[in-house]
Amino acid sequence: MEIVYRWLIANAPVLDRVSIVHGDYRSGNFLFDEGAGAITAWLDWEGATLGDRHQDLTYATMPTFQHLAEDGVTPLASGMLPVEEFFAAYEQASGLSVDPDRIRYFNIYNRYLVVVLLLAASTRASMHSGTHQDVLVNYVAGVGYIALSDLRDRFAECAG
Repeated sequence: MEIVYRWLIANAPVLDRVSIVHGDYRSGNFLFDEGAGAITAWLDWEGATLGDRHQDLTYATMPTFQHLAEDGVTPLASGMLPVEEFFAAYEQASGLSVDPDRIRYFNIYNRYLVVVLLLAASTRASMHSGTHQDVLVNYVAGVGYIALSDLRDRFAECAG
């Protein structure tokens, strides 16, 4: 974690455009009107900040939140679209480009963040009975080791 932390600090990209970053941008954190085919509200804003839009774009594409398409093979970003189509739809809707270098950086950043949340924050909350969802939080803390393995693998690929 220390090596990844130092890499994140040393490789942080200069912000090209300030964006509202949700911080937990994924399926499960929005209300969807199937009839209209539209998202009607975004939920769970406690991680929101001003920052780089690529943080949310990569968060939504993490394996933790993916589902497979009906073909049983193609991973879908937050169960919605294949990753490249997700990025292309974002570019078309926003008029902003998706930078592959920023995507690589925030793929590491978000994995680091998830590991900290799962292994540190969730464990601490359950140890101190800091939530009414102790069973769920204990389960989530255990998933932290899967997230740590994912971080290790992605860091080796991207930062090697």
